[in-house]
Amino acid sequence: MVEYGRHLVVGPMHHSGPLTSTRLLVAGVPITVLGKHDATNLLAAIERDHIGSSIMVPAHFQRLLNLPADVRDRFDHSSPEVRPSGGREMSRARQAGDDRLVGPVIWESYGASEVGTTCMISAEEWMTRPGSVGRAIPPFEAFIRAPDGSDAGPGIEGALWFRDTTGRGITYVSGGSADSGVDGSFTLGEIGRMDADGYVWITDRASDMVVSGGVNIYPAEVEQALLQHPRVTDVACYGVPDAEMESRSS
Repeated sequence: MVEYGRHLVVGPMHHSGPLTSTRLLVAGVPITVLGKHDATNLLAAIERDHIGSSIMVPAHFQRLLNLPADVRDRFDHSSPEVRPSGGREMSRARQAGDDRLVGPVIWESYGASEVGTTCMISAEEWMTRPGSVGRAIPPFEAFIRAPDGSDAGPGIEGALWFRDTTGRGITYVSGGSADSGVDGSFTLGEIGRMDADGYVWITDRASDMVVSGGVNIYPAEVEQALLQHPRVTDVACYGVPDAEMESRSS
């Protein structure tokens, strides 16, 4: 992204996507930090600083799409050449969106803060494979595991797993957001399918983790916090759909 000019930091810096800005800064890329997210301020920053790239999650785009058209049209937001999208896949926002906001400049990525980006797809590739989060990028390999532990064939739904080809392996402690296999492979808890060319589609979640606005929420942690209140005797936390944040805990 160095060649695209100034980078806009939108999300919280403890996420792997926004943390990319530190590497860009070292590489000499100028950076604008938005601070608290506001869709109007985001467009103003793009126009004012001639932003060339940014990393956003679908909730950011949804808030842009929710702005009245006359508000969006006040700003020149044509400068970005690449808007990588992190968090959950962008299909719904792209299908409903204004091409100037969610069109041919978006590179979609999939991964986690613990491991970084594992899959990526360009804007051009996405147009021919809508809904895909792309193919695994080095050093990762992606594969779909059937319930019996065997590798599922192309187009067959199953647990989405990855393998680090460097041989380093990744180990997660119990309660983390991913599970690891005996061979160093790991899963981020998603269900998906993969075509013969290695493109991945996310279809469901295998765990009860709630992804809200690109943030991982663990129901057990919420429940434990609520149970600390003396007037709470029992609690259950689960995810429900949300038009803006994709899902929220309830």
